[in-house]
Amino acid sequence: MYNILKLLFLFLCIGILPSQAEAIQLLKKRVILTPSNPVEELVIINDEDQEMKFKTGWTFYEMHQNGRLKKHKQKPEIQDIQWADQLIPYSGGSFTLQPGAKITLPISFSKNASKGKTGEYRAHLWIYTQPPIQPAKAKSMSLGFMTGLVIPVFVRLGEGSFKTHFSNVAIQQTPENMYSLSFSIQRDGNYSTFGNINIYCINGQDHQKIKTKYGYAIYTEISQRDFSFEVARPDKECSEIKMDYVDAFNPKRTYASYKEIIKHTEN
Repeated sequence: MYNILKLLFLFLCIGILPSQAEAIQLLKKRVILTPSNPVEELVIINDEDQEMKFKTGWTFYEMHQNGRLKKHKQKPEIQDIQWADQLIPYSGGSFTLQPGAKITLPISFSKNASKGKTGEYRAHLWIYTQPPIQPAKAKSMSLGFMTGLVIPVFVRLGEGSFKTHFSNVAIQQTPENMYSLSFSIQRDGNYSTFGNINIYCINGQDHQKIKTKYGYAIYTEISQRDFSFEVARPDKECSEIKMDYVDAFNPKRTYASYKEIIKHTEN
């Protein structure tokens, strides 16, 4: 598989240089524009040893209760979703980069277009590339693989907030020495959430983190997202299991917590 893209966020407000920024992975980072942070820059680097053609454009995803995202070919009208492309003057384009070359895309929202608007607006910026096609006279056949990343972009204007809490929690021990967890996280408000889920084993004053599940968003069109997964049981039996839904960018900020006493069973 082509290792094509390295996407680097440059936060202008704190002056991070390209060499200081970190490469990001799909859905691990997001762009959030606000009146106090109206511009961010995406730096796209051709990390291949050949010339590559890049294309960018907006795509529109709808989240379902199980967390899956449905891609819409055209921008739909969906209750509780406000699309951000109408506020951002960037409409996409194409460009070619030589090996090791880079291009900077400033992402900002229009103050005129956003005048009088409130709440959260969202769209996804699709950045993809295709290696150059072999000339027709070439003896060997070459396949061009479309490769890319999708970056969620948010504009937040005026008053906004959210609240979350755990519900429908079921924790079971399995014969395979695992904990099976199923639960929902309820979201209320006009902002999305984006966080990690920390799972702890508690014995008295001892809190042992046994797993972190990274990068779970709950978008404005859903009020509940359902989860189900297994985590390995530690060597020491847990008297309680605790789960925290925390801010992905500030892990010290906890959105919601849940704790349950574990009834042990013999395998």
